[in-house]
Amino acid sequence: MSKNISLKIILSCGFVFICCVHYLEVSRKYRTDRSHVRFSLSNSTLLPPFIRFREEFLVNPDYHLATCQIEKVMTTVREGIFCYLTDPRNFSIHNRTISKEHWKNRFCSTMDYIRSNMTAVLDDIGEEPVLFAVVREPIERFLSGFLDKCIFENDYDGDTSDICYGCVDDIHCFVDELYKRLMERKKENRREFYHSRHFAPQTWYCDFQNYLNNYTIVKYAKGRKGIARLAEQFDSIFKRAYVPDTLREVIRDELLKGSTSHSTHSSEESRHLREAFFADPSLVRKVVQIYFYDFVIFDFPFPQLS
Repeated sequence: MSKNISLKIILSCGFVFICCVHYLEVSRKYRTDRSHVRFSLSNSTLLPPFIRFREEFLVNPDYHLATCQIEKVMTTVREGIFCYLTDPRNFSIHNRTISKEHWKNRFCSTMDYIRSNMTAVLDDIGEEPVLFAVVREPIERFLSGFLDKCIFENDYDGDTSDICYGCVDDIHCFVDELYKRLMERKKENRREFYHSRHFAPQTWYCDFQNYLNNYTIVKYAKGRKGIARLAEQFDSIFKRAYVPDTLREVIRDELLKGSTSHSTHSSEESRHLREAFFADPSLVRKVVQIYFYDFVIFDFPFPQLS
C-alpha cells in the first residue's frame, strides 16, 4: 500500500515538474518575443492601452448575460444572437436566422438590449453576471476593417472623398492618419469617428481598464476548426448563463455555418491586401505601434519586424 502511495507521489511530482518546465519555457519565449519587438520600437511611439474610447454592450437580463462589442469582431452575429435570445419565438416566426442578420435590416431595430456603459449593464443583469468579449488578432482585424471601410465602401455611389479620412484606399495615407488621430485623440465629427471606432485598439473598448478581469475573453478564429472551437466556447458561456438547451442548439448551429454576409475575410481582395501589407515592413511596424498592447494584453504573437 505504502509503495503504491510513494509511486503516485513520485509520478505526481514528476508531472508537476514537467508542467513547470513547460510553463517557464513558454513564458521565456513570450518575453523574448515581446522584448524583440520592444527593441525595434520606441515606447514613446506606442499607443497607450486602456483608453475609455467606446463602450457598447448587448444585454439579456433573463440570463444575467452580457457581451461587449468591439468593431470588426463578430459584432453582427452577436447582435443576431442577442436579438434571438430577447424573443426567440418572434424571431423564428418571422423566419429570421442569426447568421443572415445584417446591420441594414436588423430584426431587433429598437435595440432595447444595447447599453453604453458598464454601470447600466450591471444594473440590468444583476449580481453574478456572465460577461464576455470577443477579441481578434490585431492585424487581421485591421486588414478586415480596411478592406470593408476603405475599399468596399469606396465602390458605393455618391461622394467617396471623405472615406477613411480622405485617404480612400491609400493604405499608407490611412495608417499615418489613423495613428496621428488616435495618438492625439482630438475631437472628431461623426464621419471621422465612424472610421476611428472601427480601427481603435481593442483595449480601448469595453471599459477593460476597470473590468478586464471580469470578462471571459474569447479569441475570434476562422477556418473549419477555428469556427468549431468558437462555437464550443460560446456554448460553454451560454450554458453557464443557463440558456436553455434548445436555444443553445440553434445558436451553435448558426455559428457553425461560419461567416455572416457582412464578413470580408474569405474574399480574393483580402488575400491580395494581406500579401501587399506583409511585404512592406514599415507598414507592419506602424500598425504594430497602434496595436502593440492588443498583442500584449490578449496574448497574440507579434509579427516579425525587420
